[in-house]
Amino acid sequence: MNNRAHIPSFIALLFIIDAALAVMFILNYWLGQPFEKANIFLDLDGEANLPTWFSSMQWLLCSCAWGLFAFRRFNPQKPSTWTLLTWPSIFLLFSLDEVAQLHEWLGWKIGQIFFDGSRVHSFFWLTNMWMILLGIPFTIVIITLVRVSWRYFTERPGIPVKVCAGLFLFIVSAMGFEALSNIVAHAGNLPIFEVVFEESGEMASQTILLWAAYTLARADWRLVSCDMSVSVPPTTC
Repeated sequence: MNNRAHIPSFIALLFIIDAALAVMFILNYWLGQPFEKANIFLDLDGEANLPTWFSSMQWLLCSCAWGLFAFRRFNPQKPSTWTLLTWPSIFLLFSLDEVAQLHEWLGWKIGQIFFDGSRVHSFFWLTNMWMILLGIPFTIVIITLVRVSWRYFTERPGIPVKVCAGLFLFIVSAMGFEALSNIVAHAGNLPIFEVVFEESGEMASQTILLWAAYTLARADWRLVSCDMSVSVPPTTC
């Protein structure tokens, strides 16, 4: 009996693309960044380029897959099912954030409030304090949602591990490594590796969460299909 976890083909492809984007970024840096357009197009830490569009697409797919699962399980009479609707909403917001740079704008606003526009003498001189003032409340909300949704995750083998691993990797990458960039910004090649770990971790977390959502949605809608096929009486000539 084969107990190895089966990775759907399109999920495996997304993992390969995650790795390929990181490799291309590193290779371009090692080659001395010879082409300006390629530098902009492949920059993992940039905006309005290939990695950004790919991340936005992954979050959008996450939102759709989690939405299918939430729609299948939604029952207005059960308060716990209402929380399932928050997952696709959060992932849709993340997708929009990738292209609209919402958290960067909020970070700038926070810097204006707390540092009067100057961050020179702050630990968060580069990134602002968004990971503290926004990231910590967000983490608390996520932990609460996981606790409320846990009974639905445990219905399928491997889902709790995927959900927890994906969320943990995302929080560590988005908050931890970005905070670290304030320390290593002037430390030779370390900023490049910080960017690689941060952005690759975020992309990998998106793929893991999409894998979990795809598994849940596929199982639920397959059951719906089976129920319909059983309930429809055979036609007679």
